[in-house]
Amino acid sequence: MFRNFRRYASSSSASFNARLNPAGHKMLNNSVRTFSGTASSSTFSPLVKTLVTGGLLIGTGYLLNKTMNEPTQAIGRYGNTSELAQQRLVQPDMARTGLNPIVQQYMSGTYKYVALNVALTTLFAVGAYKSGLVFRILNMNPWMHLLVFGGGMIGTNMITRSLDINTNSALKHTMLTAFNGIVGLSLCYVGLMYRPEIIMRAALYTAGIFGALSYVAINAEQDKFLSMGGPLLAGLAVVFLSSLAPLVLPATMTRTLQATEAIALYGGLLLFGMFILYETQKVRMKGENYKNYVESETMRGTPNHMIQKPDYINSSISLYMDMVNIFVRLLYILGGNNRK
Repeated sequence: MFRNFRRYASSSSASFNARLNPAGHKMLNNSVRTFSGTASSSTFSPLVKTLVTGGLLIGTGYLLNKTMNEPTQAIGRYGNTSELAQQRLVQPDMARTGLNPIVQQYMSGTYKYVALNVALTTLFAVGAYKSGLVFRILNMNPWMHLLVFGGGMIGTNMITRSLDINTNSALKHTMLTAFNGIVGLSLCYVGLMYRPEIIMRAALYTAGIFGALSYVAINAEQDKFLSMGGPLLAGLAVVFLSSLAPLVLPATMTRTLQATEAIALYGGLLLFGMFILYETQKVRMKGENYKNYVESETMRGTPNHMIQKPDYINSSISLYMDMVNIFVRLLYILGGNNRK
């Protein structure tokens, strides 16, 4: 059983992309050779492997583009940051004043959905572990694992983001649950590998990091971290390519594989912490724009039931995935030699 688990843990390090897959960087130094043997014995042809990898790369790139270049709010007359910046020229104290109640409500709703995402993921992971489904997942072909979980995460993420909360609320919540389920199933191996106290410590530290960085971003100047989008995307590409190293490099390149593992692990930990700063301020900006939209519609005399609802789900997904990526890295670091 543990031999199969080691093979899975090693292969999963390159199977999932850096931003969308929480298990994307669980590389184990002592199982690189095992992974190489498993991958080479795969029943998939090189053409199928190329198509699968290429499709996931294209899907990841598209989703990253939509995430990083997404307008802060696409409704109302304040649908872009430039108009909000013009408002701040008239009211320069907006960058430092306390949060408006509407903005507070927007951020509160977003964090509630972050908590919901975490809860659903935990339920799916624990359910798969206790039901024994985890063993079937561990014995999957590495490339099939990549296709099912990597492709499933990208697909459900894209569909969830594309649905309008005001017209397709039920379907959007259904796809969100499916997305959480796939993430949870990809994490069900945690109970086999790590002791409960290690898992709890990693979860506690993740919550602490997330809370501290969110507090810093909320109370910082409104645009302080929003300019980090380009550098973060470049860093994400480096972490992502580092996680693919076991798929393309021979097992004999031990030092190179160890270096890429360190980049994916420690570099990724720093990167996703910075993403929390960036995404939190992006959520705050969306809240400001939604406030302006509500105020403008109220001044026009629009009834409350006619005002569009804010989309907390799209705002929560990125923060949720930042938390998951930090969690699995802390789990690996804290686990050390204390694995089962």
